[in-house]
Amino acid sequence: MKTTLYTSAIIFFLLITACRSVEKLVDQGRYDEAIVLATKKLSGKKNKKTKHIIALEEAFIKVNNYDLDHIDLLKERAAKGDDSSWEAIYDYALKISARQQRIIPFLPLVSKDHYVGSFDLIDTDPILSESAAQAAAFFYGLGTDQLAEAKTMGDKLLAQEAHYTLQKIGRFYDDYKDVLGLLAESDDAGTFHILLKADEDYANPLTLDFISARDLNSFHKRWTRYHLDFTDGITFDAVSTMGITDIDISPENEVVNNFNERREIERWVDERDGDGNVATDSLGNTVRYREVEIVRATITEVIRNKEARLRGVVETRDYNSGTLIDNEQFSHSINFASDACEFRGDRRALSDNFRKRVDLTLSPFPTDYDMITEGVSHLSKDFLRHIERVDYERYYRDHLASR
Repeated sequence: MKTTLYTSAIIFFLLITACRSVEKLVDQGRYDEAIVLATKKLSGKKNKKTKHIIALEEAFIKVNNYDLDHIDLLKERAAKGDDSSWEAIYDYALKISARQQRIIPFLPLVSKDHYVGSFDLIDTDPILSESAAQAAAFFYGLGTDQLAEAKTMGDKLLAQEAHYTLQKIGRFYDDYKDVLGLLAESDDAGTFHILLKADEDYANPLTLDFISARDLNSFHKRWTRYHLDFTDGITFDAVSTMGITDIDISPENEVVNNFNERREIERWVDERDGDGNVATDSLGNTVRYREVEIVRATITEVIRNKEARLRGVVETRDYNSGTLIDNEQFSHSINFASDACEFRGDRRALSDNFRKRVDLTLSPFPTDYDMITEGVSHLSKDFLRHIERVDYERYYRDHLASR
């Protein structure tokens, strides 16, 4: 069945490929695809088919005229003050240029029937030069206006928009006026600065020593920066406060259990005569008898347990208004358990369960400090993962919309 389906798929693919011709692509108005396919069919062939050259001519003329008509229309819009049209003009000119560069290597294009293809090439350099200059000027003016308004209003989202607007100039010029400086300004104006803080009001204060510089660098997003302390020149937008709200530590619990175990050990013993020699039967075989030995052991089992439970909270607020942006609570339990056994008597009496444990060393109880330290380590990882998920940009976007 699978073989039949696979064969059918291959046949279907071959039929589709066979039907795909330059002429059909032209008829369907897929001119650029027709040009690509035609150049592939003509590439490296001495006896070029006339129909392919004619189809290539038709596709080239129609698609170039289509793009030139759009350029003329867009120039009319630009003349009426719509300077945003210049980028589209640039894109159309690029398409024409790329299309011509695909055909130029084949020129002059002559078929085996001596048909000579006719292609009117357009000098796109003036169009590209003019549209690049006009588009760059448009984005520069728009970007500087957006940045100025963003700085006046303190609108970080608009500053980000200004940054992306100014970035578009890079596709036209590597170095344009003071764009690099403006990009740096918009980057600063559009970045959210978040202060990470340990809440000292809780009964169990938490320090931020668990956050390393490496951790901090991994947090940074495109428009969000995190800080562990106040930095000159930085205006904070939000503060994420982390704290330990509760610590519960159980008493040290040690349970001692005593068990008695016995086991019958069976063995076969050679019988001996009065002289101490091994007895044999009439056939000369050694005579043996069954002997049962009862072995005993007393086991003392010691089990130790201790538990610590820590609860913590992360709360993020608008730095200026104090408006709650996000909060979440976390908890972690740290469990200590250790057990071991010792015995008196015959080791052979021990069951498998006790035999494995008599060689274990009983661990001492951890201190409260050690358990708290381990719990804080777990909570800290939860805190950091949560802080990374807080969407500050969404909060400010909603906040601005409600103004």
